[in-house]
Amino acid sequence: LHVPNIVHLLARRIDGDPLGNTPIEVEGAGVHHKLTTDATGVASFEIVPKTSTVELTFRVRHAPMEAFVETR
Repeated sequence: LHVPNIVHLLARRIDGDPLGNTPIEVEGAGVHHKLTTDATGVASFEIVPKTSTVELTFRVRHAPMEAFVETR
């Protein structure tokens, strides 16, 4: 607990191509981040957990579709 962790997100299309320059919102566990993936579909952020479990919600928005993914 209370140790900084780096979370790496990988956004891909169903065919495996990266979702570059794609907005991702992260909420939960006292954090709220608005990230954008790089050209390879990767985005990262740091979180310092205050409990042994962390619940986060990820919202990925990519035109023309929108995906909603919830992870715990």
